[in-house]
Amino acid sequence: MYEEESNYCETLVTPAVPQSVRTVCAAYVVLAVICAIAAVLVTWWALIISALSLVLRWKTLQVTATEFEYQFWGRQLDIEAIEPNSKRRPVATFFLDNVECMAQEDAPEIEAYRSVLDGEQTVKMDLTDRNPLGMPIYLMFVRDNVLKEVRIQPSREMLRKMWRAAPKAVYIPEELKEEES
Repeated sequence: MYEEESNYCETLVTPAVPQSVRTVCAAYVVLAVICAIAAVLVTWWALIISALSLVLRWKTLQVTATEFEYQFWGRQLDIEAIEPNSKRRPVATFFLDNVECMAQEDAPEIEAYRSVLDGEQTVKMDLTDRNPLGMPIYLMFVRDNVLKEVRIQPSREMLRKMWRAAPKAVYIPEELKEEES
């Protein structure tokens, strides 16, 4: 039985650092090592460049280390971005009453829903970890003022709670429906 009071659930999703950022960070480390060697052999001021490149590497990693926190409670899903210095920034709030369809990315329900859309424009949001081997990705079509196609990675518990709150819009695998909370 669905009880709105006992419906709270949260999930933390940590996106992987993109390959381009890892390459830039490696280049900063190489530059720091070369400048440190140059400082020992040639001139001391190369240490400034070495230190600066290490600081730039640290700053680059800080910018790309944002996590997403999904909080489902009642009939809404709040998504916040958590930056490395514990700064929280609200990204979006979705109400299940506005969800038209939610299912796993490759589910037949998504294809059936897309065929009904008939080329309608959607605003796309990717709030996943972008890891193909990570948790399954779910597509959620939400209609506020515009139709949004949101990619999320909710936990199994969150999926069950969302399904209980909106069984006609949220499609989950049968084994999740049968699991006990």
